[in-house]
Amino acid sequence: MSQGVIEPEVEREAPFDQEERRDIADTGRKRARKRRAMKLIGSLALFLLLLAITWSVLHRRPAARERATEKVEVGPASTVKLAPAQLANVATEIVLRRSMSQEITTPGKVAIRRMTPVFSQFSGRLVQLRAEIGDHVRVGRVLGVIDSPDIIGLESDYQQAFASLSTARTSFDLARRTRERAERLANVDAIPKRELQQAQADEARAADDLRRAQAALIAARERLRNAGVSEAEIERLESGARAVSRLVPLVAPINGVIIERHVGLGQMVQSNGGDPLFMIADLSSVWVNADIYEDQLTYVRVGSPLKIKAAAYPDRIFNARVDQIGSVVDPEKHTIPLRCVVANPGELLKPGMFVTVILRTATLEDVLTVPNTAIVTEGERHIVFVETSPGEFVRREVQVGEEREGRVIIRSGLREGERVVTNGSLLLDAERRMEGS
Repeated sequence: MSQGVIEPEVEREAPFDQEERRDIADTGRKRARKRRAMKLIGSLALFLLLLAITWSVLHRRPAARERATEKVEVGPASTVKLAPAQLANVATEIVLRRSMSQEITTPGKVAIRRMTPVFSQFSGRLVQLRAEIGDHVRVGRVLGVIDSPDIIGLESDYQQAFASLSTARTSFDLARRTRERAERLANVDAIPKRELQQAQADEARAADDLRRAQAALIAARERLRNAGVSEAEIERLESGARAVSRLVPLVAPINGVIIERHVGLGQMVQSNGGDPLFMIADLSSVWVNADIYEDQLTYVRVGSPLKIKAAAYPDRIFNARVDQIGSVVDPEKHTIPLRCVVANPGELLKPGMFVTVILRTATLEDVLTVPNTAIVTEGERHIVFVETSPGEFVRREVQVGEEREGRVIIRSGLREGERVVTNGSLLLDAERRMEGS
């Protein structure tokens, strides 16, 4: 027997038999199924919990809202029922058939109708400036004062005319007495007939001279008046005095508003020459110029009534009439110029303002209309609320036509005699949307 290392004996487990292996596999599968079942039960419990919470929220919201508002009671999807207190905010109107005019519109522009330039009758220097652009003036309002040497010449002209009139009156009186004396002598054949004829001719010439002298004095007096000379100053001139001032007022010839000024303080001005010193526009009535197409010409005549609307005054309509229709068609645009006269109280329409000209083309008879406030627009759809019973309203889609003067033609969707909401439609629609959410 050979000597060597003695290895310790190791106890080895006996391998599992086939039946034991099957038992172990079954146990693993059972444990896996148990784990899956637990997970499924947990998920199901979580789902049921969420479902219960959702159910609770959905069933509590209407009741809570009803307690908070106590206003709206919802019936079918398109119906809203209001409490009596809320009806105070809603106005209705019965749908009736009416007549409505058909109209076409075209853009226009306001222009000045009456404008007057202001010139000086006398040359001189402007020493006072009393008006500016935008000032409203009346006839006789002093716009400025001119220091004019021309006034001295007017003094002399008037005194000379006054003296000439005195001479002509003396000559006429002498010629009249001479003619009367000649007639007495001729009646007794004391003088030849030709002397009487000569005396009569002399009297006629003297009468002509007197009339010319009177006209010359009147003209000289008028020039002094236009220069602002008072009657008292003119009477002093007749006595030979030199009492007239060189200062001449420049006055407004019409009522209106100053739209231009072309003179400055200290500037020299010329009598009736060059540019006007001021431009005054009378804006109590204005022109509106527009263009219409040739096929619209049949709807207008000179004197035809029109309406004018301005964006600055959306609730205001200005009455106008056709003043002039152009005689030539624009070859490119195929339009004809149209000019209207518009009364302008308060001078609301300003020169240069853009407006809309409304032409009436025809009258539609027997059409259903509602106020434009009754229409709720949703994209391309138009909705109204119809009162079906006191406090109960149903939402209804309608087909609309033209709108004129705040009323809309209803093509379909309403019947005559139904009552529609004219004020409060948006409120009803908002309540319906809120309740339906």
